Amino acid sequence: MADVSFFAEAIIPVVLLLFSLQRLPMYRSKPQTRPMTVLLLTLSTAQFFRIHALADDKLDPMLHGATGMWNVSVLIAQALAVCAATQLVGIVAHSTQRNFPRPYRYGLSAALMVGLVIAFLLSPAPTRPTYYLSQTFVAEGWMLVYWVIFLGSLSLCVTVPLYLLVRMAWIVKTGELARVLVGAALACAMVLLYAVHKIAYLVAFGRNVDNWYTQHTVQISLFLIMSPLLFAGYVAWVYVWTSLLPRIQRYRRIVSYMEQWQTLATQSNAILADNLIPSSKRAAWRASRNSVASTRLMVEMVDGEAVARQASTILGAKK
Repeated sequence: MADVSFFAEAIIPVVLLLFSLQRLPMYRSKPQTRPMTVLLLTLSTAQFFRIHALADDKLDPMLHGATGMWNVSVLIAQALAVCAATQLVGIVAHSTQRNFPRPYRYGLSAALMVGLVIAFLLSPAPTRPTYYLSQTFVAEGWMLVYWVIFLGSLSLCVTVPLYLLVRMAWIVKTGELARVLVGAALACAMVLLYAVHKIAYLVAFGRNVDNWYTQHTVQISLFLIMSPLLFAGYVAWVYVWTSLLPRIQRYRRIVSYMEQWQTLATQSNAILADNLIPSSKRAAWRASRNSVASTRLMVEMVDGEAVARQASTILGAKK
């Protein structure tokens, strides 16, 4: 059972880390990819700090020895989650032609983190170790302030993208883009539902309610945390089906034309501008990114092939 729990907790940060590492090579050359890369890295790090076998059992005792406080790993994870949520607002706002300037975004993240740290330090949370703050400390006093900052900011930061995504999906209505928007909106909705669930449990815990819901709150929380990954997987599937597969087909056609041209070019006097012909398969893959540009390239290559064949025929006739 412990192995299953560890796997369930570890799969999210591992998947997020793999996606973020895959995007790192583009970080310097393509600034427009940086916000999403930062978001994925932040979420991955936050989730790593919530793997109990690593964070609570190993890292937290080390942090306690250094700081004298318990549950620091929980604070780090939830602070990073707030930062990721504000980053999400910026990404969705930019994608929907709205403006949320980076200084405001970073300033809001810093203010929320400072408030979260202060509330944590003044609450009873650092006094004894626990896997779950919500199941150990009643939400009152500074502990209540801590939860208000965390859950309030998390709720607000996913409600805004949820509204923008639903509105955009309503405008688009059909097609792959609409499905991607709906998938992203559902992921935001599940995060919002997680915040509502935590609020409901805190109220129930404070009133000493003991029923099926309170007994299975950990499983419910884990499901709600993992569910956005399922919708993200759906968005990735839509991308693969609508963008990646056609690109692979374009790439294969370009490579085929490229090989045919290279064969004919050695047998004729026909010359095609070097910058129109990919020099390697990597260059062919880059050329396949844009469907219009790659189609034009293939047309040029086909025309060049026709010229080469014609030149070869003329030379053969003269001989």
